[in-house]
Amino acid sequence: MDTFTQKKKIIILISGALIIAFLVFLLALNQSYTRMDISVLGTGPESPTTTIQEINPFDTVAIQAKSAFVYDVANKKVLYEKNSSLQLPLASLTKVMTALVASEIASTTATIQIKPTDLAADGDNGLMAQEKWTLKNLSDFSLVVSSNDGADAMASAIGSTIDSSNGNNAFIQRMNVETKRLGLEQMYFLNGSGLDINESISGGYGSAKDVAKLFEIVLKRDPHLFEATTYSEINVKSEDLTHKATNTNKIVDLVPSVLASKTGFTDLAGGNLAMAFSVGPMHPIIAVVMNSTTDGRFEDMHTLIEATIAGTLSEK
Repeated sequence: MDTFTQKKKIIILISGALIIAFLVFLLALNQSYTRMDISVLGTGPESPTTTIQEINPFDTVAIQAKSAFVYDVANKKVLYEKNSSLQLPLASLTKVMTALVASEIASTTATIQIKPTDLAADGDNGLMAQEKWTLKNLSDFSLVVSSNDGADAMASAIGSTIDSSNGNNAFIQRMNVETKRLGLEQMYFLNGSGLDINESISGGYGSAKDVAKLFEIVLKRDPHLFEATTYSEINVKSEDLTHKATNTNKIVDLVPSVLASKTGFTDLAGGNLAMAFSVGPMHPIIAVVMNSTTDGRFEDMHTLIEATIAGTLSEK
């Protein structure tokens, strides 16, 4: 091989080695810059950082109610509360406990006859003296239309099976015993309807948290007790008549997947409303507002339900 050819091969080998060395240098330099960028990111006050903050829909909630409580039953989580342990007049939220205790003492098919004394309370929902009802139908009617007469009839008739001489008092005592047994700390009752006894004493007291817990217990123990309250209107039969029952909860049709609902209003209580609804399979939510206004309770509930749904969607 001549000298020229040898020199040419040497030059080619050297050039190739230089090119490879240069490429290796560039690769190492690029990795160094990458490591440096990662290591310094977010270390100083001038560093460009991006933080994604979760927005809680309840942070902007404004309601008229003095007290409120929203509870995620499935996750055992409080979603919202406002003075939730404050003891306030229950008004007709009382009827939930009346219906529960009555169902525990007597059969759903037990007959209740309306007495003239049962019709003495304020409010006329069309019950007739001597009219006969099954406990189940009278309970449904009383919860849907919030009948004081119906609640008093249940308390008196079912209470008489405990104490024939004073059935009403015996029933109220049983309600208060059950309240303590269930751990409802702020709740107690003076009558079965929740109607104000006078200008300063309510027929029942409790907190929004108590009411939510009571709803949770009833839904687990006997969800059929609330079934009628999920409709805006139903027909309920006594042995003598068919009554058209219009739900006092005027937003019941606006709430998706309602599981339970009960209104309450008296001069002392203001506007109360409790609802249970589902935001997904096996995912019940219970919301309670107390001491709002006649219409404000529905507006407050709608606001809380919207915030609950928004929060649920943001988690998916």
